[in-house]
Amino acid sequence: MKTKRSVICQLLMFLLLVLFTSGCGVSYMVKGKVVDAETGKPIQGAAVGIFWYDYSGRSCLMPPFSSGQHDIETASSLTDADGVFKIPESPLKKYKMGVYKKGYVCWSSETIFHPERPWEEALETRILSWVVPGMVIRLEPWKEGYSAFGHSTFVGSVNRAVDGARHFEEATREERSIEERFQHELGEKENRQIEETRHRYAPHPAGKRCLQRLPRWE
Repeated sequence: MKTKRSVICQLLMFLLLVLFTSGCGVSYMVKGKVVDAETGKPIQGAAVGIFWYDYSGRSCLMPPFSSGQHDIETASSLTDADGVFKIPESPLKKYKMGVYKKGYVCWSSETIFHPERPWEEALETRILSWVVPGMVIRLEPWKEGYSAFGHSTFVGSVNRAVDGARHFEEATREERSIEERFQHELGEKENRQIEETRHRYAPHPAGKRCLQRLPRWE
């Protein structure tokens, strides 16, 4: 009887341990490869950034049904001469991943960017993307006529998704400066349009509004 009770207690202790530590990030390293989408040749110096998270417990001391996002790990890597990179994998957890190399279209685990399309149609949700040993990521070469504004905006969003991935942040610094310049110019343009609209409409002495270009008040 005591033996049976002891086994039950051990089993309960094990289940409690699993519940309360399932929020902890247990990870291991996996290797992947980045290649040219057209030639299949390895790409050296590509920056890989990854952010692992979960919606279970906020920490290892809280049960998995707790509310809120639990940030597990952010990491980055640069591909070697064979295009190989190493990143951590946290089994059964969620992640956001980005790959960037100057001269190529940025890759995201969440979104496909089509640089040849107008910005309104350039983004497409990526259906399947898994972090597995031996994964191969194909980068599309950058071509003349692609949207620099759209691409810099996309790169900026991917960088924010993997915030803290050092190699990715350093590699995308130029793209992000382009995004900031475009956003600044866009903001100035919007401000000018607002001011022009204000000047086009003038208050009538009697309280009405009319266009300044009209020859007389009506």
